[in-house]
Amino acid sequence: MGVVSYPPGRGTAVPIFNLDGTINDDFRIGKKGPRIRQGEATPTSGANGDLYLQHGTAETARLWHRRSGAWQQLADQAYVDGLNQYAAVNYTISDTGSGGDIYAAGHYDAPAVHFVFWEGVWPFKTLGTAGNMQGAHAFFVAGLAGTPGLVLTVTGTSIDDAGIRTTSDSEILVAEAGALSMNDYVETTKRWLGQVTYTIRGSPGGFFIGNLGLAAYETFGDRDFTVKDFKADGYGGAATTDADFQLIHHSSAGWTYHASAFRPGGTVLASAASDVSTDGDFVDGNYFHYERVGLNTDISGSTGDGIVIRYTAAAADSLRFANIQLGYLMAATT
Repeated sequence: MGVVSYPPGRGTAVPIFNLDGTINDDFRIGKKGPRIRQGEATPTSGANGDLYLQHGTAETARLWHRRSGAWQQLADQAYVDGLNQYAAVNYTISDTGSGGDIYAAGHYDAPAVHFVFWEGVWPFKTLGTAGNMQGAHAFFVAGLAGTPGLVLTVTGTSIDDAGIRTTSDSEILVAEAGALSMNDYVETTKRWLGQVTYTIRGSPGGFFIGNLGLAAYETFGDRDFTVKDFKADGYGGAATTDADFQLIHHSSAGWTYHASAFRPGGTVLASAASDVSTDGDFVDGNYFHYERVGLNTDISGSTGDGIVIRYTAAAADSLRFANIQLGYLMAATT
C-alpha cells in the first residue's frame, strides 16, 4: 500500500498517512524528533515534546503536548468527522418605525382575520403584493375540518433554491379538506413571489375555514441543526413596556387558529417578555441585554422546519437597533 512518509530520503521512512486516508496511531518525526500519537483515551505516558490527538464519539477533539513531564491541552474544538460543530450567526433589527411585529431570519405575513372559502360563492383568496420578492411558503391553519371532497390549491409565480423562477405555477396545499382538524398547519413545499391565490374546488357549496399566510424561515441551506443559545443586545428608542424578542421554532406544531386575532408562528423557544416579566421596559437612551442558553432544540431543516426571530412592541420607534445572536450545532456531514 502506498504511504506518505517522513523523513524523506534518510534512513527508514515511517508511514504517516496511508492512501486510504487513515493515519497511523504512532509515528516519530525523524530519528530523535517528537512522537505523534492518536487515540480515544486521555494520554498518560510519553516523552517531553510528544503530541497526542484525542478523539472519539464526543463532540470535540483535543490536542495534547507533553512538557516538563506532564500533558498540557493545546486545543479543544469541534471534531468534524460526522459530529456537530458549534457556530453562531448574527442578525440585526433597526429603525422599527410603527409598532407591531418585525422579523429577522425569515418572516410571517398573515391577515389577523380568517377566510371562509365557500365553493361557488367565495372560492378563492389572493395574498401578497404584486412584484414583491416575498420568497415565502404559502400556509393554511385550519379552523375546523372542511367539507369532504374539497381541494385547496395555491397558484402564482414560484422560485426554487437554485433561483429558477416559474410563472403560472401551482401546488395542491390540501388534497382533502375533510381530513384536517382545528389548528392543523400545512404549507407548500414551493416558495412564492409577488401575489399568490388560494382556490378551492371539488365539492359544490362546500366550506373550508382557516387562517392564511406566507412564511419564510432560516434553515441554513435545508440542513438539520440544534439550537443552543439566543441573545439580543441593543439600544432602546421610544419608551415602551411591552417589548419582546421571541425565538420561534417553525414547524407544523404549535399553531393556533383564530377567527379575528390570528398571530402566526409555532412553538416559542425563548421569549424576553416571559422571562423578564415586569423588568422588560425599554427606555429611550438605555441599552438592553437578553440571553438564554441551554435551549437544546433539534431543528429538522432538511424536512421543512426552521427558526424565525420576532421583535414586537406597540410603541412606534421603540428600538434604535438590536444585534441578535443565535448559537447552534450543525452536523458536519449535512
